[in-house]
Amino acid sequence: MLDFLKMLWRAFVALKDLVFGIIAIVILLGVIALLSPETETAVPDKAALLVRLDGYLVEQRSAADPLALLGGGEGLIPETLLRDVVKGIDRAAKDKRISALTLELDGFYGAGPGALEAVGDALERFKKSGKPIYAYGRYYTEPQYYLASLADEVWLHPMGGLLLRGYGQYNVYLKDALDRLKVTVNVFQAGKYKSFIEPYTRAGMSEPARVSLQSLYDNLWQTYVRDVEAARKQHGLNLTAAINGAADSIAANGGDLAEFAIRAKAVDKLGTYANFVEQVQGVAGSGEDMDGLPSYNQIDLPTYVAATAGEEKQTGDAVGVIYVSGEIVDGEAPPGMAGGDTIARLIRQAVNDDSIKALVVRIDSPGGSATAAEAIREQLMLARLKGLPVVTSMGSIAASGGYWVAAGTDEIWAEPSTITGSIGVFGILPTFERTLNAVGIQSDGIGTTPLSDIGDLTRPLSPDARRIVQSTVENTYRRFLGVVSQNRNISIDQADAVGQGRPWSGATAKELKLVDHLGGLDQAVAAAARRAKLEEYRVVHVDPIEPWAGFIMRKLVGAAQPGAHVKAPLPATGAGEKLRAAAVQLATARVAGLGAAQAVCLECLPMMPPRALTAAQGEQIAGLAGLVGLTGMADELGLISHH
Repeated sequence: MLDFLKMLWRAFVALKDLVFGIIAIVILLGVIALLSPETETAVPDKAALLVRLDGYLVEQRSAADPLALLGGGEGLIPETLLRDVVKGIDRAAKDKRISALTLELDGFYGAGPGALEAVGDALERFKKSGKPIYAYGRYYTEPQYYLASLADEVWLHPMGGLLLRGYGQYNVYLKDALDRLKVTVNVFQAGKYKSFIEPYTRAGMSEPARVSLQSLYDNLWQTYVRDVEAARKQHGLNLTAAINGAADSIAANGGDLAEFAIRAKAVDKLGTYANFVEQVQGVAGSGEDMDGLPSYNQIDLPTYVAATAGEEKQTGDAVGVIYVSGEIVDGEAPPGMAGGDTIARLIRQAVNDDSIKALVVRIDSPGGSATAAEAIREQLMLARLKGLPVVTSMGSIAASGGYWVAAGTDEIWAEPSTITGSIGVFGILPTFERTLNAVGIQSDGIGTTPLSDIGDLTRPLSPDARRIVQSTVENTYRRFLGVVSQNRNISIDQADAVGQGRPWSGATAKELKLVDHLGGLDQAVAAAARRAKLEEYRVVHVDPIEPWAGFIMRKLVGAAQPGAHVKAPLPATGAGEKLRAAAVQLATARVAGLGAAQAVCLECLPMMPPRALTAAQGEQIAGLAGLVGLTGMADELGLISHH
C-alpha cells in the first residue's frame, strides 16, 4: 500500500510539473509575441485620420502599476502622448492616402494650455494641406473646444452642450483649522509671491498672490479667446459676448445647451454620431471602425503612427530629447515623475552616445525639490562643457524648479501660454506640541547639542532652528537668482525683480528675457540642430526604461492605448471617502520632508494632469482630509471650545 501511495505521489508530481511546464511555455510564447515587432498595417487609401484623444495629453506616460493592470486596469487614468499626436497629424498632412482628419473628443479629459497650443499648431499645419477637419463631441469644455474650434465643421450631439467657464483657481485655506487644533506651522520663504505656503498660514489669498494669479490667468485666457475667435472668425463667433450672455441665452432657450452653442455660432451642426459618420463618408468613403463595425473609411492615430514609423530616419546624427515631466523629486523616480538622479543618469547616457550631437530638454513640471533640480542642471552644464548644445523646450508648465533646470541651457523656447518663472523658494515644518499639551501629553528629554531636537514634531522649533532653516531657504533663493543671472545674462537685481516667486506666461516671460523664443518642441529641436551644425538628423527620445513587469502587464491588458470606452472620472463622486482615504496617507515623515527647500509653483497645479499632482497638491488634499478627521477627534476630546 505504501509503495502504491509513493507511486501515486510521484505521478501527481510529474503531472504537476507537466502542467506548469506547459503553462510556462504558453506564457513565454505570449511574452515573445508581445515583444516581437507587430505586423505592419497598411494605410487605407483616402482614409480619414481618426484623432481620438483618450484621457490626458502628457509629455511622458506614467509608469504602469502591475497590480492595477492585473486587475484589468480599472481606475487607471488614460494618457495620450503629446508627441505622438503632433507627429501623426504632421505626417498625415503630407500623406496622399489621408483625405481628412476627424477629432472625436468625448474621451478627452484635458491638457495644459501649452499642450493645447502644440496640437492646435499641428492642426493649423494640417489645414494648410487643403484637407478638411471634422470635430464631434457630446460636450465641450475649454480643452475640448480649443481643439474643436480649429475644425472646418464642429458637430455637437443634440443632447450635448457647450459651456466655457474660463480659467480660475480657488484654494482651500487651513489656518483657522490649524489654529483650532493648536498646530504650529513654521514657514520659511524667499519671494513675496511664493504663495504655496499661504493655505497653511492664511484664511484667504494675500493681495500679492491675488494680483499675480489674476495677471497670469488673464494672460492665459486672453490667449485662449484670441486663438478660438481667430479659428472661428469666418463663422462669426464672439466668445467673450457668448460667455457673458450665457445665462440669459441658455435660460431663453429653455436650458438647451446645444441650441445655445448653435446660436452663439460656436458649433456648426447638431446631429447624432450616425449623422456625423454620414458626413465624413462623403469625403473619406465607407469603411469600418476599430471594432469592425460600419463607419467611415478611417485609420486611428496610434495605428497610423505605428504604420508610418518606418518613414523616420533610423541612423545617423541625432538630437536627443530628454523629458522632465511631473514633480521634481530627489533620487530615483518612475516615468511621469522627474527623479533628479534618474534624469541625471539619462543625460549622462545621452552624452556618451556618439550619435547624439545636441540635446533638447522638454520640461513640463511645476517644480519640486531644489536639490533635485540642481542635480539635473549640473548634468546639463557638464554636457555643455563637453561641447553638446542644450536647448530647453517648455511645455504647459516649466516653473520654479522647472525653470531652475531650464536656466542651465543654451537657449529657451516656450509656448505663449506656458506657465514659467515662479522663481522663489519656501519651506514648511509643522509641529504639534500645543496639540499634545492640550490633551495632557508632554515631550521631554535630553540632547547633546542645542540642535538635537530639530525635526522632532512634538517639540517647538528653537530660535536657532528657525534661523538655520530660514537661512537655508534664503541661501537657496540666492543660488536660484545666481543661476538665472548668470545664464540669462541679467543682473541679480533684475533676476530678483522678475523672481519673488511670481509666475509668468510664456509670452510675458519672453518680454522679461526669461525666455528666448516662442515656439514648440519641433522649433526647439531645429534650434538645437542648428547649434550643432546638423543639416540632416533624426530625433531620439531618451526615455527611462519601463520595468518589465509593468510593460508586459500593460501589453496584456491593452492599457497602453485605452479605448474610447474609458469613462472620465467624476471628481465630485465619493469626495468624502476620498478625503478620508487621503488622510491615512498623511504621514508625519512626509510632512516633515517639506521642511527642506522647495521650489514648487502653486498656480501651476490646476493645469497639471492628476497623476502629476504628487506631493505638491497631494499635501493640501491629504492635509485637508487629516484636518477634517482631527477636528472631529479634537471636538470629542474637548480641545475645541464652541462660542
